[in-house]
Amino acid sequence: MRPILFIGGLLLGASAALAGQNADDLIRALGAERFAARQSAQQQLTELAQQDPNHVLPLAVQHYATTTDPEIRARLYDVMSNVVQRVVLNSLRGYLGIRMQQVFLFEDAPAERPADQPQILIVGIMENSPAAKAGLVPGMGILKLDDEAFHGPKAVENFSFAIRSRPPGTTVRLQVRDGDNLREIPVTLERLPPELEQGLDLPAQAQRYFDHWLKEQLQKIQPPGPAAERSNQNTKQAESPDSPRTGSPSLPRGR
Repeated sequence: MRPILFIGGLLLGASAALAGQNADDLIRALGAERFAARQSAQQQLTELAQQDPNHVLPLAVQHYATTTDPEIRARLYDVMSNVVQRVVLNSLRGYLGIRMQQVFLFEDAPAERPADQPQILIVGIMENSPAAKAGLVPGMGILKLDDEAFHGPKAVENFSFAIRSRPPGTTVRLQVRDGDNLREIPVTLERLPPELEQGLDLPAQAQRYFDHWLKEQLQKIQPPGPAAERSNQNTKQAESPDSPRTGSPSLPRGR
């Protein structure tokens, strides 16, 4: 997935007042001595990030990855989470319109298993859905969505998440196995119908989306290795800091 690429097209144009704010200055102010100043800086940074995410979010990720102050990390986490989850909850609800079944493969003979064996089987197509319009039919097996392959025991769950993480109107490429043939089928996603939203825990989906996004952004600036592993471990620790400053009240969580 490339979730951050969608954000700039959804939130446009900073106001004149916010445009004058310097994101670097606000990030530094997250470490101010006075609690009220830190709170104010976080609020202003959140507003600026909502208006200009393509500029502010990369800076926030960079500082999040390098700072050693647990309170600054926690505040940056909240700012990024607020902006990214807001986009997810308001806009990114892609819909394909298929029913799927997980295909479990035997692990005792991997050499005999073809590399293009799908683990997602289409068992039903919703009427008038994007899948129906694109010509998908029951019996096809899904291998890839764009360049992302889906394997393992959570293939169906991960594929569903990837579809919902894309905005309506996005055209995706599905690589499917149709009998003995491999095909690539373009499908233009639509918005998830309201009646289907009722069965989803959208806040939990948005949190999962954000966690995936943050991990992806950290990997871009930190090559795999011990340093990256420490940063990923610290991601969870930053969600609930223990009184990072003497005399300062705990951060309000509210995610």
